[in-house]
Amino acid sequence: MLLTRTPYDKEQTVIGGAGAAFDVMRAVQAGYAVVIQDVRGRFASEGEFSPHFQQLCDGADSIAWAAGQPWSTGVVGGFDGSYLGCELPWD
Repeated sequence: MLLTRTPYDKEQTVIGGAGAAFDVMRAVQAGYAVVIQDVRGRFASEGEFSPHFQQLCDGADSIAWAAGQPWSTGVVGGFDGSYLGCELPWD
């Protein structure tokens, strides 16, 4: 299961092809479940956007949620860089 959280509108995420940092469709074809989530207060997510302030706690909640889904193996990896790469609390 792969997860990324974005402040840039998950509906506008480039999911593959030329210039994409990560080819989501290729990951899905390889058998991965992929979740792209708007961070708190951005686009389809409720709340107030406060860059980097609540992201680690929210990211931990997202990982726990994703790991507990029936379509998940319980193992969650992250992808992307820049703001997106620092929004999940990896050990």
